[in-house]
Amino acid sequence: MFILIAVVCSYTSHAEAILHAQLGLLRAAEAAGISFGEFEHYNAYLSFRRNVQLTSGIKPVYVFTGIFGQYAALALGNGIAHTGNEPDGGKTLAFWGDGDAKWDLTYLRDAARFSIQLITTKESVLAGEGGFFSIHSGEASARELAEVDGSTKGEKVQLRTLGGLSELQERFERARATVDPRQYFMFLTDYIQGANIKGVWKLENPVKVGAPDAVRLCLRGPR
Repeated sequence: MFILIAVVCSYTSHAEAILHAQLGLLRAAEAAGISFGEFEHYNAYLSFRRNVQLTSGIKPVYVFTGIFGQYAALALGNGIAHTGNEPDGGKTLAFWGDGDAKWDLTYLRDAARFSIQLITTKESVLAGEGGFFSIHSGEASARELAEVDGSTKGEKVQLRTLGGLSELQERFERARATVDPRQYFMFLTDYIQGANIKGVWKLENPVKVGAPDAVRLCLRGPR
């Protein structure tokens, strides 16, 4: 006899992989307050959730991390990148809104370390009770990301706003109405930025799992 106590899954975010890989994410979208139709990517999770709800008694463990920190800059407009237009060879960070909305960031290694500790030491998890946990290595706004990146790498980072929330929402709705649903990645970052500006994605009382310089580590990029 064996007991499945956890499923740890990490894969590229393609809808085709969800049904086969997401047993460990049952009810995650619902717990985060996401309703069917909120966003195309979540619809696949919710469809899976309903299927498993009808066929399984497993109580999974869910860990909410916000954005993986190494990809934080990419989630903001075009990310922090060399534009080729700056006389001093600096960079530009493009973003929507005023640049002050905080993003929950989790360094990949922090997420892995917490997950392993959780599924091997947490009594309720070992007892098969499942549960929901929120963590982050730190939080930062677009302006703070630009400041940290610039001071760390010794390069000037210009800030460029792409527009306000209303403009972003109109852009998102227009794309959703005209783009083939199978190509929803074309407006994925628009949804992500709008949700973060409105606070939909803000974690409540996350456990701090990162080092004091977690934001700087995140901006080093994928490792």
